[in-house]
Amino acid sequence: MADWRRYVLPMTLWVYGMAVTLTLVSIWGRAVVVDSDLVSSAAAETVNAGPVAARIEAWLAGELVAEGGIDDAAATDIASSAVHDPALEATLADLVGAVVAAAALPPDESAVVDVAEILGPAAPALTTHVKDAGIPVDEAEVSEYIASLDPLVVRQPDERPVFGASSDAARTLYLGTIIGLMVVCATGAVALSLSQERRVMLRSLFNRIALSALGFVVFFQLGAWFLDPGAGRAPFRLAASRLAAAKLWLLALIAVGAGFAGWALRSRARRRRVTPEAGSQSPAAPPR
Repeated sequence: MADWRRYVLPMTLWVYGMAVTLTLVSIWGRAVVVDSDLVSSAAAETVNAGPVAARIEAWLAGELVAEGGIDDAAATDIASSAVHDPALEATLADLVGAVVAAAALPPDESAVVDVAEILGPAAPALTTHVKDAGIPVDEAEVSEYIASLDPLVVRQPDERPVFGASSDAARTLYLGTIIGLMVVCATGAVALSLSQERRVMLRSLFNRIALSALGFVVFFQLGAWFLDPGAGRAPFRLAASRLAAAKLWLLALIAVGAGFAGWALRSRARRRRVTPEAGSQSPAAPPR
């Protein structure tokens, strides 16, 4: 190998490895971002987190003051007790998940949440909290109040979605996938042209993809465990853990495909070495 090739080939393989990393991360990241159901369900796990609970509490207190005619102090007490009520945890989780799902809708769709429909089943529990605040009310009045709530506008028509296939994150990751694939193909072709053993180099390139994909599967799976080793102790950590462990089957599939390609090339090379060359004849038997 010429001297210049001895320096160019390692650099080419380094760029190839970086491009493989970019491609794999972009493929996995876009698969997570475009799955609005996954993101909304993960966000629903954060309903008990401080910042999320505070936002829900502030919104509910404001609605009680504006639409229910309740003073600020009583509205704050009702909202605080309702948000921290285990009986309402599932309902509030549905509300958070619906808000995130609406944020992921395409720009041409209405990004609003029917709050009345989600909170309707919570009328008995809310009635209890209102009565505990010293306000005489019955369940029918609370149900009527919930039914009068206006839909919650999550995103304005001129705003782009935060998640989903139409989001900026999905487009950026798609662009990263395309650029990564182009660089992988280009640097792989250069590495093959610089190598004297092209079949060995091609097998090495496939093996690099397989090992990188497998490494990311292990890395993200371990990361999911480290994020939430207590299996649900912290809401934000639980949500991050669910996202980190999601869609790893894509990387595992890439690892299996690339590994199989490398194994097939190796098996074919072995068969060619074992099989005698065409036209060759066996040696004549010695005379008796």
